[in-house]
Amino acid sequence: MSVQSGALKFEMRGSCVGSPVRLYQKEMHDKLGFFANWLPGDPLNVGDAGVLEGGRFRRVASLEELGVPCQLEPAVQTRQDLQFRSSRGLKLTPELAADVAGLAEATIDVKFSRVGAFLFHVDSLMTQSLGNRVAVEQHLQKAVDEERWKTDWLLVDAIHVADHAVVLVSLEKTASLTLAAKVSGELLGLSLADPRISLGVVSGSGAVVHTIGRRELRPLYSCMRMTDPWIGRPAMLPARGSAGESSTITFSRPAVAELLDS
Repeated sequence: MSVQSGALKFEMRGSCVGSPVRLYQKEMHDKLGFFANWLPGDPLNVGDAGVLEGGRFRRVASLEELGVPCQLEPAVQTRQDLQFRSSRGLKLTPELAADVAGLAEATIDVKFSRVGAFLFHVDSLMTQSLGNRVAVEQHLQKAVDEERWKTDWLLVDAIHVADHAVVLVSLEKTASLTLAAKVSGELLGLSLADPRISLGVVSGSGAVVHTIGRRELRPLYSCMRMTDPWIGRPAMLPARGSAGESSTITFSRPAVAELLDS
């Protein structure tokens, strides 16, 4: 992952980073139903415990570190490719040329005209999710009693892992990147995260967070927390995307507004 034009300094100033991160994460959540990991290349695992801070998940512990068994759901072999982009403020202009060997070479101009505009291409996306939720709830209730678990902590219960990923997010109203791509065959119609493409940054202007060609990226996640009822012990209730949905296990899930306002 690379950050251009002083973007690290920009990202670290909590109030300043609010606008691009809020726009990117809100649109991702509204359309896909999951939180967007920020920064896109940050490590994240099922069973991580932490808090929302400045629009990002800050890890403070894990189930393993607390002696709580963490089992994953059996792996599903189905993988999916995903291409998603901001509804406005992004323009891509590819220029293709092919040599005699049939290797397509492309110069791709990416122009941003809005803070928080983004491009999100991932290849072979796979879900990892917590499998033993009932057992985890029982262990965490005990951990709360023993003051080893804080009720404001969040538990990562699912992540999406991509074999390859290209994530671009503009931190300024006007920014651009020029990408160079080589691919066997035509580039048109392919995801920029396709492993057949060799992609690199040629030049750029403005502040852009760009994660290009990364393997095992974890760009999306969901999390939940212990509830604190007026009567009885804390419990957990899974509810995708917002509070209010219910099932037999008692977790509560933070709404996207909490992430954005953290």
